[in-house]
Amino acid sequence: MKDYQLLYQWIQEAEEIALICHRTPDGDTVGCALALFAALTKAGKNVTVCCDDPLPKDLSALPNADIFAVQRDKKDYDLALAVDVADPFLAGEAGKLLATSKHSACIDHHGTHTKTAELDVVHECAANTQNVFNFLAQFFPETLDLDVATCIYTGLVTDSGGFTYSSVTPETHFIAGKCLALGVDGEKICYEQLKRISLAYLRVRSEAYSKALYEFGGKVGVVTFSADLMAKYGVTQEDLAGSLVEMMRADSIQIGIALSEVAPRSYKISLRSKGEISVAEVARSFGGGGHRNAAGCRLNGDEGIVIDMLLEACAKQL
Repeated sequence: MKDYQLLYQWIQEAEEIALICHRTPDGDTVGCALALFAALTKAGKNVTVCCDDPLPKDLSALPNADIFAVQRDKKDYDLALAVDVADPFLAGEAGKLLATSKHSACIDHHGTHTKTAELDVVHECAANTQNVFNFLAQFFPETLDLDVATCIYTGLVTDSGGFTYSSVTPETHFIAGKCLALGVDGEKICYEQLKRISLAYLRVRSEAYSKALYEFGGKVGVVTFSADLMAKYGVTQEDLAGSLVEMMRADSIQIGIALSEVAPRSYKISLRSKGEISVAEVARSFGGGGHRNAAGCRLNGDEGIVIDMLLEACAKQL
């Protein structure tokens, strides 16, 4: 592909490369960054991973995870490469490197992608690590080892819901197979990323779900995790990943909404949907984004007003 060819050229010319993750990093953006870090370091490049937020605990065992602690002082990299970033705003302060570096590029897979860099390489697929794998397989095949494959597989698992989302294709499974062939422990990754929860979170979830709202004849569910509730059990925002999994198993639910209070009257919104219903459109209407069946945004206001706004937007998608 021409886009990949130009990106390869810039990487070959570069000595200092910054890899940029989105804020509140998940398995896909981290998997992309750490896979590229391992591969490009092996190819002789000086690589820094830049992210506004710390690495989540459940990703701390990934190869080279410790490089997330590196402080970034440089402003003028030869290449700033954003991964899994659908909008420069989503990268926060780290995203500013896209404007101050010699060249800037973005590898992404979101249908809601907006112009982010000098070169945007966007191919919609289940996980952005698919795109990173394809790029490395074409231009840096000698770098594909267990460390790279572990990071790629982690992104595949987390962004595809354990290979259950409609975005999963034969290529998704093909790349997963390549990773397993390189020695990846798929069972361990799936447990760590999709199944393991703390006892404290189990208690929080039980209490929050006991007060959940179900609207439009049970088609839309809303669950709220208040700051007080999280503090009561010592649960953090990080622990709430996957908070809509149980709700989306209900046969009548078409859209699931989770509000988690990050500050007084300020909420992080997680959205999930089934089939052709697009929660990406809901998120985008509030300045967020994501995929058709998994998206998010942030909203400020009283809890009741925020919920009403979300329900009104969801009604347009039903």
